[in-house]
Amino acid sequence: MDLRILIVDDEPSNRQVLEQALSAFGHAASTAPNGEAALELLAGSPFDAVLLDLHMPLMSGLDALRRLRGAPGPNRETPAVCVTADVLTRRPDAYFDLGFQAFLAKPVQLARLAAVIDRVTSCSIETQRQQRTAVKVAALRRRMGDTPFA
Repeated sequence: MDLRILIVDDEPSNRQVLEQALSAFGHAASTAPNGEAALELLAGSPFDAVLLDLHMPLMSGLDALRRLRGAPGPNRETPAVCVTADVLTRRPDAYFDLGFQAFLAKPVQLARLAAVIDRVTSCSIETQRQQRTAVKVAALRRRMGDTPFA
């Protein structure tokens, strides 16, 4: 599958490693050094996925994602993957609640990168939201013993 993926990271070596990995997987990668530059690229041409570093100067990955989702354009519904070395602040599933479709911890493992890209590009954001909601509802029902709500 030949995908167009945008890599957004303030660290040049991280962009280079991810770009080389995605190229090896057969994908076309573009890069941006911060959220502002990413939004400019995202406003102009469609991408299949966006890898967003969470902590960047000028504009965080989370702020860039919020602006992307709130503005019209070809990438408003493009899957976004949070890429961060900050694995202590939040649980990986908390990034879903922030609007990301997946989470990758740095340093990124190549097999995990390939699996995440395959997963987030295989279905729409709305389908992924529905799947996450179904998982949360099932977990709640297990905890409550499927008790009906009043």
